[in-house]
Amino acid sequence: MKKWRLISLEDKEDSYYKMASEEAIMSSVRDKSSLPTLRFYSWNKPAVSLGFFQEAKKELNLEECSKNNIEIFRRITGGGAVYKSPLYEINYSLIIREDDFCIPKDVEKSYALICSGIIAGLRKLGFETTFKPVNDILLNNKKISGNAQTRVDNVILHHGTILLKPECEIMFKYLKIDDKKLLEKKVKSAKDLVCGLYDYKTIPKEKIISAIVQGFEEIFNINFMTSSLTEKEKFMTKELYSKYSDKKFIFWR
Repeated sequence: MKKWRLISLEDKEDSYYKMASEEAIMSSVRDKSSLPTLRFYSWNKPAVSLGFFQEAKKELNLEECSKNNIEIFRRITGGGAVYKSPLYEINYSLIIREDDFCIPKDVEKSYALICSGIIAGLRKLGFETTFKPVNDILLNNKKISGNAQTRVDNVILHHGTILLKPECEIMFKYLKIDDKKLLEKKVKSAKDLVCGLYDYKTIPKEKIISAIVQGFEEIFNINFMTSSLTEKEKFMTKELYSKYSDKKFIFWR
């Protein structure tokens, strides 16, 4: 049975370090100096994540972000802007080569396969969730997890958020909501589109993570070995930190 690397919950480092470390892991997975890696992490302060192609001033209430010291960072995956809560979400990333475990080259199929690990794990806790193309997981027809991907040199970075308790009023202070999208979805408020696990029952984060790890083990028929960043990855992360913390990168659009 093949082994993957598991890096447990982290929250000490800032957003720029977290994004830099993901790129560092991608590099070491690409050259096979590291195993496919599943990582769980959280935020130590409120932050906002921009999709790679988004324009900050169109997506964010920048004045509110500045006034409340909200950390703004840009990820290398696409998708929309996301509020990052230090209390009520679990973040995860899977970094794996395309030729490992026959990950589909078709983007939607690869989302479905990887998200099935999350779905299998949540089922162990009594949550019946479903995958909604292209990249969402729903609980009772409401979004509980959004996901994003990028692929570089045959390596996939897939990361996502599992909502525990949506902080909608806080979230919408910093994110600009597209009213046209709400009309298309036939809802009055974005609050009607999302939910969290804690809306149904409160479970410790560690227990949720443990169940999801088991879900991935079952779906991919692998075992995890708990580990941490290698020295090479730590060095690369420090080198890449300046890229992700650079205002020119964050506000390049």
